[in-house]
Amino acid sequence: MVKKGIVGLMLLLIGTFSSCINDTWNSCDNCYTIKPIVGLLEIRFSPGLLNPRIPVAVYQENKHRKNIYFRDTVSDLKISYWVPVGYHYIAEASYRASGQTLIVTDRDRVDLYFDESECDEPCWRPIDGKLDCRLKVK
Repeated sequence: MVKKGIVGLMLLLIGTFSSCINDTWNSCDNCYTIKPIVGLLEIRFSPGLLNPRIPVAVYQENKHRKNIYFRDTVSDLKISYWVPVGYHYIAEASYRASGQTLIVTDRDRVDLYFDESECDEPCWRPIDGKLDCRLKVK
């Protein structure tokens, strides 16, 4: 009886650890059989007393051309936007400090990955863009 319990526990542990290394990557909930045309672009900011509202310009880069995609004014620490996949995005956030304008820039790509191995059927996984436009103190 004890042997069966130990064998069952070992099988449970093996199944648990082999199926869930990274919930985000291995989860088939985030895998789509129809190719998505948009993905998430997440941008982090540093709002504060001196900069409660931060102007941001987001550019879409295609074949070495940088085109303005949108402008916004944010007051949150993090904002996410739905944008077309397959492009690099550049964010420029403007901060005021000591009478000067400081521009913080970051760049990342929003893309897709075609996964043929993890789920029951081949599917598309989004690769979200993450931009860090926070002020860094030296």
